[in-house]
Amino acid sequence: MTFIYIATQGPINILYSLYSRWWMGDALCTFLFYTIYTSSAAIVHAHLLITINRLWAITQPVSYKKYHNTAIAVTLCVFMLLYFHVQPLYGVVMDGVSHRMPTSTGQCLINMEAQWAWGTATELVNFTFPIIFMVGCNVFLLYRRKRRFNARITITTYNTNTKTMSSHTEHNSSNMPVVGTKKPPKEPKRTLVLLVCLTLSVVICWTPGVSLFTITLLFNVKLPYLWLQIGGMMFSAQSVVDPIIIILNMDKLQKRISWTFVPVMNTLILILALAFNGFLINLFIMTRNLHTAFSAYLVNLILMTFIYISTEGLINILNTLYN
Repeated sequence: MTFIYIATQGPINILYSLYSRWWMGDALCTFLFYTIYTSSAAIVHAHLLITINRLWAITQPVSYKKYHNTAIAVTLCVFMLLYFHVQPLYGVVMDGVSHRMPTSTGQCLINMEAQWAWGTATELVNFTFPIIFMVGCNVFLLYRRKRRFNARITITTYNTNTKTMSSHTEHNSSNMPVVGTKKPPKEPKRTLVLLVCLTLSVVICWTPGVSLFTITLLFNVKLPYLWLQIGGMMFSAQSVVDPIIIILNMDKLQKRISWTFVPVMNTLILILALAFNGFLINLFIMTRNLHTAFSAYLVNLILMTFIYISTEGLINILNTLYN
């Protein structure tokens, strides 16, 4: 889902941002809306499927092991993909046919006022409610893990105290027949960490944009376009964060990844950081309205970051390459 989002919506957004106006026609504008409501919602629900899967595996391990298999997992993923390619069709088609704002004004915007009910329901069902549900599941699972951990400590303490029993009691108990019992399945630990990290990436990267858009729909508030752009940037950031989280939490993937992955990623981050911090420094210097006393502190922070990246960051990359 993340790959589809990057391959479709990403390039269009970059071109849109570069020219600061929409110049690619109505057909591509409709395609952009369609990808927004398919790939973006599918990413959120892909996280939701992982949450439901882990909730089932952790709370009902016997049932999960008995009934869950690869066929069920693939079926659920395919059904989700098909659903999110059909569900937004009505709103997108109606907007293109009857309600589309003219792109000749230089903007590609869906007319939510004409389809307020559809837009609000889609936003709440596809984005807002799933994020709330994921956060609630994580809180529940962490609370459950904490209670089980405290119970395990209590049992361990009790078993330690029972070692003071008399020797004849131990001898008598050793002659008793041992009834065969099966240990209950262990709860997966590493996958809970993976789930929490993925949910945090959703909360950090998606919540600001989803919240702004929900507020705009529910309260008819016109927010600055820059805020929506920043929300879009955070959406895109998750496409980088999620793969890193998955790699760090799965040993089998770590063993198969080439040793060059880390230095390559560090190099890309270094280049982006140098470019972005350098751009900000130049912007502060060239814009006279920003020549204030407080701006001096901001420029100092950016300059220190720039120096750190251009010195220690470069050395760390070279050190990683030859380790």
